[in-house]
Amino acid sequence: MNSDVTVSHGKTDMFQELLADALAIQDRFVAEPRLKTTGVGHLKSRGVDGLKQDAAELAAKYSNHRVETKLA
Repeated sequence: MNSDVTVSHGKTDMFQELLADALAIQDRFVAEPRLKTTGVGHLKSRGVDGLKQDAAELAAKYSNHRVETKLA
């Protein structure tokens, strides 16, 4: 496996953001004991509180990108 990663200058921020997101949910992946050799498993739910927190974080992050429109 080649561990050398090259990222162009403009894409470094996006790569770092994606890596941080992936590492943040790493503890939620659960392997199925009977399928441990295949790597099959599932992602544990964060529950309703976790979904509300995610929605609030996304709303705060993208609130300045919102475009208001009026339908006639």
